[in-house]
Amino acid sequence: MEKAIAKLTKENHLNTLIDGLPLLTTIYGVNCLMAHYLIEGIDIGSFSLGLGLLLVSFISALFVYDKYHHVLLYRDHMLIYFQPLGHARKIDYQDIHEVLTVEEDVQFSSLLIKMKDKTDIAVHFIDHPHAAKKFLDEIKRNGLREDIAA
Repeated sequence: MEKAIAKLTKENHLNTLIDGLPLLTTIYGVNCLMAHYLIEGIDIGSFSLGLGLLLVSFISALFVYDKYHHVLLYRDHMLIYFQPLGHARKIDYQDIHEVLTVEEDVQFSSLLIKMKDKTDIAVHFIDHPHAAKKFLDEIKRNGLREDIAA
């Protein structure tokens, strides 16, 4: 099997998510406390359980996406796949019309890949999106140089 030359990572988003857990937990506690004292007739146990399950589900979904959604770059194509579902999509560089991302330089953001057949592919939470866009634009424009592939 051909070896990937690069991988678009999601480490910055995952680290930000983990760093934000104390804040999210505090907000959860404050919401439960406010509901207990400000809303009459509420079953605080059910409310806390429901809110907690939603919070855990949300964080878990983001973690699974960051950990198991891969974007691998090869010489002539990119492969986007989601491991748990076994879903994969191969994209030939020659079929890409344009790659878009946010204008300001950020640690992570989404990439929107506009295809020549008018379809769009969104890839979320990519580290250093400007560098990723520049790299993909360079490959699309000039092909893969040998010094990059080595």
